[in-house]
This record gives sequence, C-alpha cells and structure tokens, in this order.
Amino acid sequence: MLFIIIAILMLGILILVHETGHFLTGKWLGFKINEFSIGMGPKLISQKGKETVYSLRLIPMGGFVAFGGEDEEGEADDPRAMNNMPWYKRAIVMFSGAGFNIIFAFIMTAILTCSVGYYAPQIASVTEQSELHSVAQKDDIIYAVNGETIFSFDQLSEQITKTPNDTPIRFSVLRNGEKIEYSAKKYYNAEDNKYLVGISYGSGVVEQNIFQSFGFSFKYNVYMAKTMYKTLGQLVTGQLGTEGITGPISTIGQIGTIVEDSASGEEMAEIPLNIRLRNMIIIIIELLVIISLNLAIMNLLPLPALDGFRLISAIIEGVTGKHLPRKTEGIINFIGLALLIGLMAVLEISKLF
Repeated sequence: MLFIIIAILMLGILILVHETGHFLTGKWLGFKINEFSIGMGPKLISQKGKETVYSLRLIPMGGFVAFGGEDEEGEADDPRAMNNMPWYKRAIVMFSGAGFNIIFAFIMTAILTCSVGYYAPQIASVTEQSELHSVAQKDDIIYAVNGETIFSFDQLSEQITKTPNDTPIRFSVLRNGEKIEYSAKKYYNAEDNKYLVGISYGSGVVEQNIFQSFGFSFKYNVYMAKTMYKTLGQLVTGQLGTEGITGPISTIGQIGTIVEDSASGEEMAEIPLNIRLRNMIIIIIELLVIISLNLAIMNLLPLPALDGFRLISAIIEGVTGKHLPRKTEGIINFIGLALLIGLMAVLEISKLF
C-alpha cells in the first residue's frame, strides 16, 4: 500500500506541474480563471482567493484549470473570458501545460545526472576475432557510437546493427575518466551466420558536472521524445499491439511495483537500507521524467478533449481568421472526453481478463 501511495503522489506531482503551467501562463496573460483544481470528483479542500477557487478533489486522476467563459456559459461578454482572448494567447496557454512537463523532465534529468551520473554500456569482454580486440579494454564505458550519445543498451545495438558491414563503427569511451576513441568494422561469424562487432557488455556510471548534465539532459529528453513518438506511430500503424497500454489505475499499480522492487525486491535483501533508499529515489526520479514527457506528448496530440486539439484550433484560427462555432467545439471536446474515459475504462477492464 505504501508504494501505491507513492505512485499516486508521483502522478499528483506531474498533474500539479501540468496544471500549474496552464494556471501561471493564464494569470500572466490576463485570463479569468474561476478554479484551479488538483484531482477530479468531489472537493476535499477548497479555498476562495481574490478571483479563483483553489481546490483539491477526491480522485487523483487528473486536474483542471477552469477558465472563465471557456464554454460561453454566463461569461461570453467578458473580455477576459477564454474564448474572447486573442488566438495566440490561447495557444500559449494550451501549450504551457505540456511545456511545464517538458521543463520539469529536463530539470529533473539534469539534477539526477549531476548528482549520481547516468548508466552506460560498459565493455565486459572482446572476442579474438573482433578488430576491437587490440584496442578495447574491459571496463571501457561506451558513451557514444558514431558521434551519437548512447542512452540505452537497445540504442547501442541499434547503432551497431544499422552501420554497414564495410563501414568502421566509431566508439567513444571513458577509460579511467579519460576520453578515448577507436573504430572497428564488424566481422562475419559463420556459426551465427551474421556480422558481429564482438563485444559483450554490462553497465557503468558516467559522471557529469553541472554543465555537462544540462547538455546530457537536453539530448536524453529529445531521444526519449523521439522514442515515444516512434512508439505511437507503431501503435497507429499496427506494428505494435495494445497489450502494453494501460489505464490510470493499472499505471499506478505498475509504478508502485517498480518502486517497490527497487527498494525491497529479493535481490535487494542483502543491500544496506541507505543504498536501497538511494536506489528507490533514483528510480522515482527516472519514472517522473519518463511519465512527465509521456504526459506532455499525449496532451499535445490533436485529439478532442486534449490540449493539442485546442492548440491546433487556436493556430488554425490565427492562420485563417475563422474558427469553429464555440458550441460545436464544446460538443466535440465533450464527446472526446467521454470517449477517452470510455477507453480508459475498457483498458482497465481488459486487465481483469
């Protein structure tokens, strides 16, 4: 239960970051904001400010900023109402929620890498057939291949695989803190009937100073965003199945399990408590980064009920000078929200069978 609570708090933090983006930019640009809420459903706590009601609601599965006149009910003549504001201001406000999630992911990645470094493939052995046999050494940490920073073992394998067999692969490694480069072509392995580079690897830590950590954070988050968009594309085209897609409740359960395993899994039994707590904090930050980026990308999709739909609508209005009738846009968003809730419900029910 403790780790489920931690998972709920993690999602709550990311929702707070997202809605704070909408709220702060809305206030800055002069929008009328009726309510700033974290969570959905019945109110638990509510406090009226000068103009805005600040509330905490029962269900920690979302949140919202209620802009005045957003649905043109009772405030259509207010110049500060959402739909009466210039299109570019509405576009900024719609993007700002995802924007804050992106900034949050960037800052948290930089803090983590500056504090503890990041994991990269570390050479464990080199076969005699490999051209690397005479130059590579055990414990060399591979931080880049062909000039591209390596963020995962899958990415390393992908870089090696896509390099033509007759083209040298350029490895950038750390050896006792010193940067070294060497190159090697793949060799043909008759037993496996394929070309190999001839190395096996584990993982090592690359330490970063504060300036390096910001550069790494930018590259890492760009890489993760590209990976997420690639995955979305594979889902749309049917290259990937929907088995791995989860609803919010299942997501909380999965996050809780990952955090629990990092702190109290069987393999952790012999590890001192302070090290387990450190590992758990690292895992929590890594998950916050990934989920925050995911939240930003999903919200920017041009689908009804998501920020991306309102963002695209505002941009189209700015380009063409025309917009959908407000009531029509409201109906489209309502239907989109109903379909989204229905999809989440189906995903949760599907996990039971």
